[in-house]
Amino acid sequence: MAYESGDDLYILRGYGKQKSGGFSIQIEEVSKSENAVFVRTKLVAAKEEQKGAASCPYVVLKTKAAAGISVVFED
Repeated sequence: MAYESGDDLYILRGYGKQKSGGFSIQIEEVSKSENAVFVRTKLVAAKEEQKGAASCPYVVLKTKAAAGISVVFED
């Protein structure tokens, strides 16, 4: 998901509901071409199993907006 507000572009990457807490998101690469911003992330599980409620990990990136730019998420 991406949202543009004024001069800013917000890029949201989520991984949905996970069975417990302790997950994090690693940003592996962000790059830009003339037509797109490419974002590659990875969901990282906790080193030890966490107890408790489910979680919905997400990360938001903020960058400068540019006309005609699309956002591409890579796995």
